[in-house]
Amino acid sequence: MVVFRNIAVVVSTFVASVFSSSLEQQRHEAEALLNGSKYDFGECHCPRTSGNKDSCCARNDHYGMGTGDFCGSNFHKRYCGGDNPVCCTSSVSARCCPAGSTCSWGCFGGGGGGEGFGGCGCFTPPLPSVAADWYNESRARAFAAIAAAAECGPEGAFGLNPWTCPECEAAGFALLPDKTFIARKDFDTSDALFAFVATMTSAGRGDRSRENVDLKQPACVLSFRGTDNIANWKRNFQICNQSVLEAWPDASPCVGCGVHKGFYKIYDGLYHGEGGIYATLVKLGCGPGSGRQVFVTGHSLGGGIAPLAMFDLKNKGFDIGLSYTFNAPRSGNRKWARTFDAHFGRDVSVFRITRRRDMISHTPARDFFGDDYRHVGSEAFYGLSWNDRVQVCGGSEDPKCSRRYAFADAILSGQSVQDHCDTALTPWGSMCDYAPFCNPADEAVV
Repeated sequence: MVVFRNIAVVVSTFVASVFSSSLEQQRHEAEALLNGSKYDFGECHCPRTSGNKDSCCARNDHYGMGTGDFCGSNFHKRYCGGDNPVCCTSSVSARCCPAGSTCSWGCFGGGGGGEGFGGCGCFTPPLPSVAADWYNESRARAFAAIAAAAECGPEGAFGLNPWTCPECEAAGFALLPDKTFIARKDFDTSDALFAFVATMTSAGRGDRSRENVDLKQPACVLSFRGTDNIANWKRNFQICNQSVLEAWPDASPCVGCGVHKGFYKIYDGLYHGEGGIYATLVKLGCGPGSGRQVFVTGHSLGGGIAPLAMFDLKNKGFDIGLSYTFNAPRSGNRKWARTFDAHFGRDVSVFRITRRRDMISHTPARDFFGDDYRHVGSEAFYGLSWNDRVQVCGGSEDPKCSRRYAFADAILSGQSVQDHCDTALTPWGSMCDYAPFCNPADEAVV
């Protein structure tokens, strides 16, 4: 991919040198866009998300660059302003979009047509929602650190155990040391399944905005590890639905509900027995009827397991707090997703954090051999602009968030793995690499 990227840079530079009326002007404009500037030439507003950085907005009409209220090139002319000031343009298409709009991936990739696969089109802003009001980035950063910490695994316990999550203090709570590690064998792999449980207490400071963690008494957080070994991959591919009523006979009536069989097997393997999830939460004082909340998180595979844990623990009488997951795949079918969202009696069941063209957020496919997979909760989508601005969608499958990209868009972008792992929410910039406080290791998890 590096070779193709370098070729693209060479070609774009050559085209600019041939058709530009001023290379210095283009360089200045591109740098301004990359540095987060916003052009405002009269009624033409070109924010960071308006098409690719080399085609919007220049001061004069010339090939390859937008101009003033001019959007596109001399071959694809639009004049944007008034109610449609945002320019979405590629090498073969140009559109004027309503204020606050963002542009589809095709605008960055050179596509034409609408906002479908490969096309360049407009995405208008989501409607106002409770989710947008409740989403709290301080809390997201705290849970991102906790989710990423699970990637330490049992081999990183020496570093993970005393870690107290400095990021959590900004969200108003503290994470105590002396965590409980749950590791189980799966197939023939020792410690293939891993999660940890920690106690949370009020920090007495930090961000106190609405729906933030404001603990009146201690709580527990359960964090699941992402894919780390062959056994995990085997479970990832067990996509056929597991009946909810067969898995959890005590579950709320949910005829036709199904969850990802592999995710269920991992959760079930970690749940039972001495030192399992149930026993650990009860031992730490967060059991049913305790009045203490339980928060659940995870990245990738861990984020896919988390909703299953939330659903089951809620059915068993645990008080499940508003949790955050990261880059999660779909966990179950449409009927289960609807039941899950209604199960918690609040406007937002869980926040699911996504980023750009991460293909994992598109798996399993919505209509995988009739299984009708759907996401749960509300979505906070990062990557609309060069500085990872967030857009919150109240629904779980809103095309204005991660579903703006088709699965093929994500695959062909060549950036899917990077978008799955990179994040601005952890100090070390990744959800996949071992955190700095883990024991040194050469591997990374996805």
